[in-house]
Amino acid sequence: MDEIKTTKRDRSAWPHDRILGFTDGVFAFAITLLVLNLINLPVTSGTRSIIPLIQSNTPAFISYALTFFIVARFWMSHTRLFAIIKDYDSTIVRLNNTLLFFVTTFPFIASVLGTHMGDTDAVVMSALCFAMIGIFQYLIGQHAYKKHLFITSYLNHNFIKIFAFFSLSTPVIFLISIPIAFISPWIAESMWVILLFLRIGFRHYYRNNSPEEIEIDEL
Repeated sequence: MDEIKTTKRDRSAWPHDRILGFTDGVFAFAITLLVLNLINLPVTSGTRSIIPLIQSNTPAFISYALTFFIVARFWMSHTRLFAIIKDYDSTIVRLNNTLLFFVTTFPFIASVLGTHMGDTDAVVMSALCFAMIGIFQYLIGQHAYKKHLFITSYLNHNFIKIFAFFSLSTPVIFLISIPIAFISPWIAESMWVILLFLRIGFRHYYRNNSPEEIEIDEL
């Protein structure tokens, strides 16, 4: 009987190395493809200075840098979250695969932003995609908490409250930028840059004001 229960439990759990390896591979592949938008820029042979090229393609470089750091930000938070989940069930795998679907759209988003910088439709599409990643990451954390899949030391109300704040702050800001994009796409895109710095500020604040048992670096 014990052998049967063990087999059932093992089948319901997914191997960590396979899930994390696949996830890291998708993030790495997506972030590498971002540079293709720069490689395809026209370069005139014999040109002594590349400054005019950079100036004429400033939107492409801005979209590359912005998308790169947003992808990196999502990868960092995703890595911290999965490091404190002890078991992965089918629901987590499905939610994670859906999250990765939106990650694979980053190269396309960077290309669209680079060629349509300041365009309302481009900003709305990008913000919606970024928000969906944050939402699915939040859903993964909530499911792990409800199913007691977190490492035991993280199963407390204070940790979940702070986790929810950190997880939802990102998609909320992206969603707020959508209606703002109809007024000024540039302001909406500026909000994305501000978000990167706000996350650092939030982390610093909670590190200095949260209970000692909560590891803010894991969020």
